Amino acid sequence: MDILSKSIPKKSALSLYVALTPLVFLIGTFFYVLTGSLIPVMCSFLIAYGVTVIFTIAYFGGLSIYAIFLYTSAFFIYDCFVFTIFSDKNFLIQHFPKNYAFDAEVGFTFLVASFLCIYTMHITYCFVKKRKVRKFCTEAKTIAIQKIGKGLMFIAIVPVFTKLIIQIKYVVANGYLSIFTGALAELRYPFWTTGAFSIFNTGYYLFLAGNPTRKGFFRWSVLFFAVAISISLKGQRGPVLAVLVFLAYWYTKKYEIKIKPRYILYLAVFILFVVIGMGQIRNGYGSKKKINSKLQTLTLASDALYSQTNSKAVPMLVIRGDLKWHRYPFIFSPIMYRVNTLLHPTAGQTEDYLQYYNDISSVTMANISKSAYARGSGYGGAFLAESYDCGKFIGVIGWSLLLALFMAFCDFSDLKLSAKLIVIIAFILKDIATLPRGRMFGFMSDVQVPLLCYLLMALAPTVKCIKSK
Repeated sequence: MDILSKSIPKKSALSLYVALTPLVFLIGTFFYVLTGSLIPVMCSFLIAYGVTVIFTIAYFGGLSIYAIFLYTSAFFIYDCFVFTIFSDKNFLIQHFPKNYAFDAEVGFTFLVASFLCIYTMHITYCFVKKRKVRKFCTEAKTIAIQKIGKGLMFIAIVPVFTKLIIQIKYVVANGYLSIFTGALAELRYPFWTTGAFSIFNTGYYLFLAGNPTRKGFFRWSVLFFAVAISISLKGQRGPVLAVLVFLAYWYTKKYEIKIKPRYILYLAVFILFVVIGMGQIRNGYGSKKKINSKLQTLTLASDALYSQTNSKAVPMLVIRGDLKWHRYPFIFSPIMYRVNTLLHPTAGQTEDYLQYYNDISSVTMANISKSAYARGSGYGGAFLAESYDCGKFIGVIGWSLLLALFMAFCDFSDLKLSAKLIVIIAFILKDIATLPRGRMFGFMSDVQVPLLCYLLMALAPTVKCIKSK
């Protein structure tokens, strides 16, 4: 990659990318019109995607947040094209929660939207000037904020693990899907565990806002990651993977740590093992079935990878249209979440939740199988689905542009920012790795955490003043 960046100037490489990448995709489209087969379109898309990844690593590094988004987009969605070309799987045929198929026209639109997303993001990201972003850089270590953050984490740690132990025991006994039926909210918890997760997370983001030293970041992030691992024992792989990638990105970017390509590969292999391992373990929750240890490693890895692309159904269902319970663009649902919890309080995947919350995961699942939805099944989200839903191809271009601007700001600032900016950026970045199967404004459903951070930061000078007196 270094050879590429040294031999070809970035400006020349970008000019070639802008001109040739759409041409490659158009050639695939031409053969689709000629033959009716989506294979040429998938091949042309994968070539465009591969070139985008190589360009990004060569000129912006392998652990930029933009590069991470490209990797996880393949992990959660684009893998389905590889499996369709090289195996007996077909991305147009869905097996979860039941067998059904999409038309080739829907598949083609899905491929076009995927191409527009990566092409728009790449051009936007490349045209952002680093020197302009640097104007926002203003870093200062704030010991008072760090101390408040560490204090909150220390106070909340016992209540957090107490609550987790109760939840894990219930899920192990009743099955992984019990997480989504609302049952966990009905469990009896000690009164002193109320708000434990919000307090703990608030503490960690305040700690980051204080711009800690490299050693301090490492120590307290171990505790933050330990909580994420404990959450994953309920069968939820997303939180631990999102936090792992977030911490790796923050550590390398904030403290200017150079990571060799082989370590990125090690991280990818570890993530795959986590996906496979947690998938096997949670399948045994709520039943007496034993984990099958005789499965071949290659088959297990292949099935685990392809199963991650179940979220491909979300954009294709949105593209197909005519979704019942779809009240307004899905992309704005997380923003309305707190309002809905006040107007229509409910726990789990109930009829009221489906009717009023306009949740993309619930709506798409219920349109395929109402009974599967009631049992707790869901597809998750998909940034591509949300952006297409809010403006079709224009929406894909517009939202991809905004996302690329945000990523460029994070990458080019090296996270050397004021405490107020760090809080909201860290809060958003924590879930950015899972955005391809998540929600653009997903952080809004937990908005009380950054608000509490800002309140405590405002009070920090007062607390320091009282202490000094």
